[in-house]
Amino acid sequence: MRPYFLSLPLVFTYGGIVKDKKINSEKVILKNNRRARVYWPSKKEKTNLPGIYLQHGLSIFGIDDKRIIDLAENLAHCGFSVILPELTEVTNLIMSVETIGNIESVGLELSENKTWYDGYRMGFFSVSFSSGMGLIACSRPGLSERVTSIMAVGGYCDFIDTFPFVFQNFHIDN
Repeated sequence: MRPYFLSLPLVFTYGGIVKDKKINSEKVILKNNRRARVYWPSKKEKTNLPGIYLQHGLSIFGIDDKRIIDLAENLAHCGFSVILPELTEVTNLIMSVETIGNIESVGLELSENKTWYDGYRMGFFSVSFSSGMGLIACSRPGLSERVTSIMAVGGYCDFIDTFPFVFQNFHIDN
């Protein structure tokens, strides 16, 4: 099968062709009282599925942002178990060097927690400002050995130019 055909379920769900995705979800609490949600296809056992650690972007809504929930559900519809942990500092619109370490430590915790995926195949998917920090976290020796694939969308390389845009157009994003 041609690799581009594998993307069709995701294209169909985002395109609105698939109306009822039949997704299960549950709230979980990780270490340090961190909120998270797991999404997986109905009629499938999440512990038999490859996992995706989906890191939300810079948004005051965090894991409650409709856009990131849609992405999690659409990825789950494609046959993945998706976990969406919340990083409080990112939800509070704070980015620091420590955030990279937090993404890494959450990734390590998730890779060891076999209750949400098959325990072998874990990918990392990140959006917005979290993309760059996620790439750095996944390149570190501990996490790089556990993540089998990485997808970063909408990362920003020039914070000095982007920062004023975010605050001048806050109403557009939130």
